[in-house]
Amino acid sequence: EIVKNEFRRLVVDEALPGFPGLGGKMLSLLRSPWPADVPYWKNRWQGASQSLFFIARPENSSRFLEIVETIAPKHGYPVADIGSYIQPIEHNRACQIEFTFFYDGKDAANKARIAALYRDAAKALMNEGALFTRPYGELAPMVYERAAGYVMGLKRVKKIFDPNNIMNPGNLCF
Repeated sequence: EIVKNEFRRLVVDEALPGFPGLGGKMLSLLRSPWPADVPYWKNRWQGASQSLFFIARPENSSRFLEIVETIAPKHGYPVADIGSYIQPIEHNRACQIEFTFFYDGKDAANKARIAALYRDAAKALMNEGALFTRPYGELAPMVYERAAGYVMGLKRVKKIFDPNNIMNPGNLCF
């Protein structure tokens, strides 16, 4: 109904080549891509996960992998359990690197152990040149304290577009 009212020219075929009836299913999949009763895919294995993602030069990716694989055992985390993802971007001028630590989120000690691992890995990666472009949570102050010029630029833009500080107050680096 939403598609019919708002996107009148959008046509969803009832059948796609090789997939009879798929067209009718597509709209419901697009409207609710993740069913409420199905755990998020990263949390299916152990119940929770913590991802650490950043941008780097491709030639440094193996060094970053070594750093994380050195720090993880110091926190009792098995290297074999680290989820690693490297995606070239900008015609391989850079790459998105992500390390995911899977854990039982119901266990407070385990949760604290992963938080310490995350913090130590982030600091070490930053010291080696990892660029955290979307810092949030505990990572945000670590990143912003090292980027005074960037913080100053964000403050200027915020003042122009939100002089009364009503949009997401406290959610940037200031």
